[in-house]
Amino acid sequence: MFWILGVVVVFGSVAGGYLPHGEPGILFQPLEYLIILGAGIGAFLQGNPKWVITGVLANLGALIKGAPMIKRHIQSCLRLCTLFSSLQKQKG
Repeated sequence: MFWILGVVVVFGSVAGGYLPHGEPGILFQPLEYLIILGAGIGAFLQGNPKWVITGVLANLGALIKGAPMIKRHIQSCLRLCTLFSSLQKQKG
Protein backbone atom coordinates (compact mmCIF):
# COMPACT_ATOMS: atom_id res chain seq x y z
CA MET A 1 0.00 0.00 0.00
CA PHE A 2 2.79 2.40 0.88
CA TRP A 3 4.58 1.77 -2.39
CA ILE A 4 1.48 3.01 -4.24
CA LEU A 5 1.54 6.13 -2.09
CA GLY A 6 5.25 6.51 -2.84
CA VAL A 7 4.64 6.27 -6.59
CA VAL A 8 1.87 8.86 -6.37
CA VAL A 9 4.11 11.22 -4.37
CA VAL A 10 6.99 10.84 -6.82
CA PHE A 11 4.83 11.43 -9.88
CA GLY A 12 3.02 14.30 -8.19
CA SER A 13 6.23 16.05 -7.20
CA VAL A 14 7.81 15.58 -10.63
CA ALA A 15 4.69 16.82 -12.40
CA GLY A 16 4.37 19.70 -9.94
CA GLY A 17 7.95 20.71 -10.65
CA TYR A 18 7.67 20.55 -14.43
CA LEU A 19 4.17 21.82 -15.16
CA PRO A 20 4.76 25.49 -14.27
CA HIS A 21 7.65 25.58 -16.75
CA GLY A 22 6.19 23.91 -19.80
CA GLU A 23 3.89 21.35 -21.29
CA PRO A 24 3.09 18.04 -19.61
CA GLY A 25 4.18 16.14 -22.73
CA ILE A 26 7.80 16.89 -21.84
CA LEU A 27 7.53 14.38 -18.98
CA PHE A 28 7.01 11.45 -21.34
CA GLN A 29 10.61 10.44 -22.00
CA PRO A 30 10.75 6.63 -22.29
CA LEU A 31 14.51 6.51 -22.86
CA GLU A 32 15.19 8.52 -19.71
CA TYR A 33 12.99 6.14 -17.73
CA LEU A 34 14.97 3.23 -19.20
CA ILE A 35 18.27 4.87 -18.23
CA ILE A 36 17.14 5.63 -14.67
CA LEU A 37 15.63 2.16 -14.12
CA GLY A 38 18.68 0.43 -15.60
CA ALA A 39 21.06 2.51 -13.50
CA GLY A 40 19.07 1.73 -10.35
CA ILE A 41 18.98 -2.00 -11.04
CA GLY A 42 22.66 -2.02 -11.99
CA ALA A 43 23.63 -0.17 -8.80
CA PHE A 44 21.56 -2.62 -6.76
CA LEU A 45 23.24 -5.61 -8.42
CA GLN A 46 26.69 -4.10 -8.02
CA GLY A 47 26.29 -2.94 -4.44
CA ASN A 48 24.83 -6.07 -2.86
CA PRO A 49 26.11 -9.63 -2.35
CA LYS A 50 24.47 -12.55 -4.11
CA TRP A 51 22.50 -13.68 -1.05
CA VAL A 52 20.82 -10.26 -0.75
CA ILE A 53 19.89 -10.19 -4.43
CA THR A 54 18.44 -13.71 -4.36
CA GLY A 55 16.57 -12.89 -1.14
CA VAL A 56 15.03 -9.80 -2.69
CA LEU A 57 14.02 -11.66 -5.83
CA ALA A 58 12.57 -14.53 -3.79
CA ASN A 59 10.49 -12.17 -1.64
CA LEU A 60 9.53 -9.64 -4.31
CA GLY A 61 5.96 -10.94 -4.56
CA ALA A 62 5.45 -10.73 -0.80
CA LEU A 63 7.03 -7.27 -0.79
CA ILE A 64 4.57 -5.94 -3.35
CA LYS A 65 1.59 -7.78 -1.88
CA GLY A 66 2.33 -6.73 1.69
CA ALA A 67 1.78 -8.55 4.94
CA PRO A 68 -1.69 -9.83 5.75
CA MET A 69 -3.42 -7.84 8.46
CA ILE A 70 -4.47 -9.96 11.40
CA LYS A 71 -7.55 -8.91 13.34
CA ARG A 72 -5.60 -9.14 16.60
CA HIS A 73 -2.98 -6.66 15.31
CA ILE A 74 -5.63 -4.20 14.19
CA GLN A 75 -7.38 -4.38 17.55
CA SER A 76 -4.13 -3.82 19.45
CA CYS A 77 -3.31 -0.79 17.30
CA LEU A 78 -6.76 0.66 17.95
CA ARG A 79 -6.38 0.08 21.70
CA LEU A 80 -3.01 1.83 21.62
CA CYS A 81 -4.51 4.81 19.75
CA THR A 82 -7.33 4.97 22.29
CA LEU A 83 -4.83 4.85 25.16
CA PHE A 84 -2.76 7.67 23.65
CA SER A 85 -5.86 9.77 23.04
CA SER A 86 -7.05 9.36 26.62
CA LEU A 87 -3.57 10.16 27.97
CA GLN A 88 -3.46 13.27 25.83
CA LYS A 89 -6.83 14.43 27.19
CA GLN A 90 -5.80 13.75 30.78
CA LYS A 91 -2.24 15.08 30.82
CA GLY A 92 -2.20 17.44 27.85
